Amino acid sequence: MSLDIDFAVIGGTGLYALDELSDLAKHSASNRFGTPSSAITIGLWHGKRVAFLTRHGGDHSIAPHRVNYRANIHALKELGVKKIVAVNAVGGIHQDMGPKAISICDQLIDY
Repeated sequence: MSLDIDFAVIGGTGLYALDELSDLAKHSASNRFGTPSSAITIGLWHGKRVAFLTRHGGDHSIAPHRVNYRANIHALKELGVKKIVAVNAVGGIHQDMGPKAISICDQLIDY
């Protein structure tokens, strides 16, 4: 089932919904990797069709090491998503990276 979705947002700690989404629809489906963390909300945001998924579940009940990342990404791929913005909250890594700092990862460790 491929939909015309411009991009997806994966919400991390503190981001459990995109309040400005309109024309909402929910999509729930397991895939070959299992069940995504939550139902995927699809709607319009500033004229763009957007999919939204909560990484830790709607009630933040999934610990980071228990998130089924593969199921989440595959579910978005099955909907036709090609671009993803993922929002994360982490503790300080370096003293130059204080509160409200933004960093772009250039390395990834996949356990």
